[in-house]
Amino acid sequence: MAAFAPSTALVASTKPATIGATPFATPLANRSAAVKSSAPTMVLRTSLRAPIETFSVYGTYSSIMSKADTYMAQCVKKQYLAMANPMGTFGVQCTEGSVKFAAEVARVRSLSADYRQKMSSPSKAAFDMYENRKAAIVAAHGCHYEEGYFVDYKKVTSTYNTAKSEAAGTCFKYASPETVEEAAMVRYMDITQNNFANPSGVYNMSCNEGSVRGQAEDIRVAALNAQYRQAQKSTNKLMDEKYQQKKAGYAAAHGCTYEEGLISTYAAIGAAFRPKSYHF
Repeated sequence: MAAFAPSTALVASTKPATIGATPFATPLANRSAAVKSSAPTMVLRTSLRAPIETFSVYGTYSSIMSKADTYMAQCVKKQYLAMANPMGTFGVQCTEGSVKFAAEVARVRSLSADYRQKMSSPSKAAFDMYENRKAAIVAAHGCHYEEGYFVDYKKVTSTYNTAKSEAAGTCFKYASPETVEEAAMVRYMDITQNNFANPSGVYNMSCNEGSVRGQAEDIRVAALNAQYRQAQKSTNKLMDEKYQQKKAGYAAAHGCTYEEGLISTYAAIGAAFRPKSYHF
């Protein structure tokens, strides 16, 4: 290793090193001080103008979409009405009353419910919209085409939930328990759903059963009338409704093994699952 040792001693230089003094290094140009930045020295405040709603011969965009939403909801209602009555003859399920003026009272009650729905607060309206949309997407069983309509048209969701439950017989009023245990389970399930919809214990305007004297009693009579007509259905229709109620309950259980076991044992529990909005 001695052959590679330097022949002269290394002596530290007392002169400061100069950049560019040797041909192996080039001086670095300091341009930061010479070139001035063209960027502004302060952020200018700008005011954003609100978007102007476009007009057409048919009205504003919101009015057009509202009309389209109503039209689509009516189409969905007619489709499920035809599904519930394939022969064109209304059965006992579609009977609106058994005494005189009962059908007119049912129509007035429906108009009153629509009027109360428009009186709800913005937060309640948003809650109803998302709750109905969630229930409709669950009932659609992953159909992307139907889910697109539920997102674009909010009236379609409530109509879809109502019309499908009526046509398939999965509404709570069509639950027909066969044993005392099943009747008790359905009653407790109904109480649980009511507590979910009204956690404070105070019913909102959507739970109002009438606006004038006597309407609440008429609704109770109509509910008993629906139960009486339910017993008049054929055995084939009742068995199909129980199957549809189980199917709807399985979808609403979201894979919960415990709830699916109860629904399999007591089919009427599947009819107790419903949106928490009461606007359906």
